[in-house]
Amino acid sequence: MSNRKEDLNHLNLLKILHFVYGGLGIFGTVIFCAFQSIFLSFFISNSEKFDEELRRHAEQMSRENSESFHPDFNEFSEAFSVKEGTEFFGSLMLIMVVVFCVIGLVGSILNILSGKYLGEHRNRIFSIVMACLNLLSMPLGTALGIFTLITLTRQSVCDLYEENTGGKQRPDYLD
Repeated sequence: MSNRKEDLNHLNLLKILHFVYGGLGIFGTVIFCAFQSIFLSFFISNSEKFDEELRRHAEQMSRENSESFHPDFNEFSEAFSVKEGTEFFGSLMLIMVVVFCVIGLVGSILNILSGKYLGEHRNRIFSIVMACLNLLSMPLGTALGIFTLITLTRQSVCDLYEENTGGKQRPDYLD
């Protein structure tokens, strides 16, 4: 097999793997968001029940052992609200889930875009940057990033990209 044909096969394989990796990332992000939204809706909707349970338990304990408890215990149990704590915790979790989901979706879409560019033999630097970011995602992203970097830094692949883009992407250090 000739060197050029081998490079085209490797780029085509990397294109497919970037599409698959991006699709798996989108699927995983959607599943993560679904489970977290179910958890948060359950957690926040049951905060009233937690409040009632806390008050009932505090009243029962104060009736059973009225002398052994500090006099401010009843005031504390009335002032403390589980609902306020769960609303704060729920809001904090919601912000974190939204941030993680946005990061996951953006990363997955950028991987799909990198796969598209690999198939078109353009924007080599973008694909190299995405390969470096994929290195952080163990184990699939690391393997994909390493093989993408190995393929895109070969001189024959650089020449292929150069032919396709009219020589605009050739860095000075390769001359």
